[in-house]
Amino acid sequence: MRSHLSGTLLRLRKRVRHRLRSGSMPTRAAFLVGSGRSGTDVAAVKVGSSLDVILVNEHNPVAFENWRLRDLAVVDRLLERSFAPVLLFKPIVETYRIRELLDHFSGSRALFLSRNPFDSVNSMNRFFGERTREVVERWIESDFTIMKSWTVPPEVAAEARDLYGDGVSLPEAAGIYWLVYNAAFEALELAGDPRVMLVLYEDFVGDPHAEIRRICRHLEVPFRPSMSAGVFRSSVGRHARPELRPSIERACERVWGTMQSRREATRDGRGHGD
Repeated sequence: MRSHLSGTLLRLRKRVRHRLRSGSMPTRAAFLVGSGRSGTDVAAVKVGSSLDVILVNEHNPVAFENWRLRDLAVVDRLLERSFAPVLLFKPIVETYRIRELLDHFSGSRALFLSRNPFDSVNSMNRFFGERTREVVERWIESDFTIMKSWTVPPEVAAEARDLYGDGVSLPEAAGIYWLVYNAAFEALELAGDPRVMLVLYEDFVGDPHAEIRRICRHLEVPFRPSMSAGVFRSSVGRHARPELRPSIERACERVWGTMQSRREATRDGRGHGD
């Protein structure tokens, strides 16, 4: 009851705040992308609790169909009709479209969420089970042509094909899935794009106050300390490391090492985002 009341009051505060700014500035789009089971849900909810942000989640039929964005003209109309400073969309299935989306929507920003591959694989297996393997099988069997709105770069597709084999286990399929999505950060050269902020799940749950403040600066919205409430690091390393064949494990560790290095660069002042 208390949570429901708190949510209702927040929505009312947002409605009043947004109506008062009506016509002052156009609504900007923001996108949260990355890989499934990488903390995108909790990040979306917490960022969406900003008074200046309306979350449009991937299961919202107003903007999404089958977890994919509707025609961009539909999204344009949503932005035109909104009074909020920012509409935050979560098209993680279409992570490889992020450059297209940023180029289309003027003034837009993106958050790229990544989580260490081993915790992600464990989480995917618990939540999605056989479905992850079925998705990866369809990727390989169709030579990645099954994607309708986005394209996997040839080098990423080639590595996934090389790693895939008969009798691939559930954890190994999840590892390939993680690899394909997280490889997007380098394949699309997002590290050099000031519109994109890399957020590591481990940082987010380890110091939510600092990370959500950093995200708010990137999105140019006010930060409130209450936005970081209820975020805990208990999910990090909770389960035993999944068994992956060495080639898949090495590939995942390589990409994860790159993501960590990219994040460290922003801490050292050698990149954008802080």
